Amino acid sequence: MQLTAGMFSDWNKDNMKKLLAIIMIILLVMVSVVWSETANEFSQKAYEFYKARNYEAAIALYKQAISIEPTSEAHFNLGVVYNKKGMLNEAISEYYKAISIDDDNMGAHNNLGLIYFSKGMTDKAIEEFKKSVAIDPDFVMAHYNLGFACYYKGVLNDAIDAYKRVISIDPGFMRAYYDLGKAYGKKGSYILSIKNFYKAGILYIKQR
Repeated sequence: MQLTAGMFSDWNKDNMKKLLAIIMIILLVMVSVVWSETANEFSQKAYEFYKARNYEAAIALYKQAISIEPTSEAHFNLGVVYNKKGMLNEAISEYYKAISIDDDNMGAHNNLGLIYFSKGMTDKAIEEFKKSVAIDPDFVMAHYNLGFACYYKGVLNDAIDAYKRVISIDPGFMRAYYDLGKAYGKKGSYILSIKNFYKAGILYIKQR
């Protein structure tokens, strides 16, 4: 009996440590889930305020979400709100934070390109647009933005290639036909220019 009691005492000490370790792991998982849900709730409320154009409230809530769970998406969304408010340096900072967490955040690269273009930094804009389309070759807006920036820089062949890619992804993208017509016209390819202006006009009539 004493042997049995002694064995029970030894088992209790060893397994209590294991049990406590398991309990700690479960608690950490539960806390992590609660934090994640709370962060999602803050983000959802922030989005509602963003739609209502209450940008200050949206910023505060996205910051709360980030303090709990600093995801790439949350930093990107905060960057978008800063962008809307014209706080471009703050937006740039958030987009880079989003990319540091997930370099495949194509939206962050695209939006960085838009900001750099607005600042007159065309080469950096083109670089970011190229990163965006490299991540997602079907990201139509990034291709369009790339074409626009290349046209502005005077790199007409690259602009034409980008606009063609837009049209191959979305044949109903009226603006791409129009801008492709401009690029061909600037290059001196007037027949191709007229053809694309015509296609843009037809789409414009259909989409009115």
